[in-house]
Amino acid sequence: MKETLIISYLLENKKDNYSIRSISKAVNIDYKNTHNIIKRLESQGIISLEQFGNANKINLEQKNHPFLFKTEFERREKIFKNKNIKLIYEQLNELNKSFIALLFGSQVRKPSEKSDYDLLIISEECREIETNLSILNLDIHVNSITHDEFIQMLQSNEFSVVSEAVNHNIVLIGIENYYKLIENANKTTNKRGRTKRKDISKRQTAKKRKKSK
Repeated sequence: MKETLIISYLLENKKDNYSIRSISKAVNIDYKNTHNIIKRLESQGIISLEQFGNANKINLEQKNHPFLFKTEFERREKIFKNKNIKLIYEQLNELNKSFIALLFGSQVRKPSEKSDYDLLIISEECREIETNLSILNLDIHVNSITHDEFIQMLQSNEFSVVSEAVNHNIVLIGIENYYKLIENANKTTNKRGRTKRKDISKRQTAKKRKKSK
C-alpha cells in the first residue's frame, strides 16, 4: 500500500524536513499520486502540512491510527530478516506481560548480526524482562524505564536514551501501547503549554492594571 510506504519513509526520517515533491522522489511515486495520498493522510490527522516558503513542510503526527499500526507491523517484519532480532522478539513475546520494547541505534539504521542490540524497555516490571533476555547469547544492551520516566524524558529538552530511541526505532513489542503513550505525553505537554501561556497572560494583565492606577 502506497500510504504505508510514505508513512514508513517519514517514520525513518523524522528529523528532516520534507516537501511533497521530495517525498515523491524518495519513495518513487509520481507527484500527483503522492500529493493525493498526502492530502488523504492529512484529512485523517496522520500528517500535518506547514507552510515552508513556497512549499509545504510535512509533519508526521504520532497518534493511534490503523495506518500507523500497519506500517509499524510491516517495518518490524522487514527487520526480522536479521535472525537475531527475530530471536529477541520471540523471547520477549513469550512473556505474558504488558510492556513496550523498542529496538534503536545502529541495528535500526543498518541491521547486522555482528553489531550489538540496543533495547529500550518501558514497563513497571523491567527486572523480569531483563532476566528473560539474559538467557540469549547475544550482546544486548537493555535500557529499562517506567512509563512515567519515559514521559518525563520525552518532555525534557535534554538528550537522553528516550530522545534517541523515539527518533529512530522499530517497535518490537506493544505497537498500539507505544503510540498511546506518545499521544498521552504530547497531550500533557500541550496542556502545560496552554497553562503556561495563560499564566503569562494573567501576569501581563496584572502589570497593566497596576500601571493604570
